[in-house]
Amino acid sequence: MTSTLNHHHKQLTQKPKMRITIKQLEAVIEWLNKELNRPLKPYENIDGKFTAQIGNFHLYQAYGAYGLHEMRSDGGGIRQTIGLGTKKELFNSIHRLLDGIRLEREVA
Repeated sequence: MTSTLNHHHKQLTQKPKMRITIKQLEAVIEWLNKELNRPLKPYENIDGKFTAQIGNFHLYQAYGAYGLHEMRSDGGGIRQTIGLGTKKELFNSIHRLLDGIRLEREVA
């Protein structure tokens, strides 16, 4: 009986695991760019030449992990804004950035 109770308690108290997709990451990054009036794409085709869009935040992937880069120069130089982690970690970190932006606007 105790085993059954423990099983039911576990089912009730465990949070469902939410699987974050790349589409969800791209959407929250677009939201971040819009909130800060930043370019929505890292590069634009201007007169047949791809030009870096300074200030753009974009997704990067390496070694099976995900992070956030910010475009910093005309030549495509970047700054790592959020280091590599899981999709869920990146998703949560970007939401914390957005929360900070909202708090700053409320105070200002």
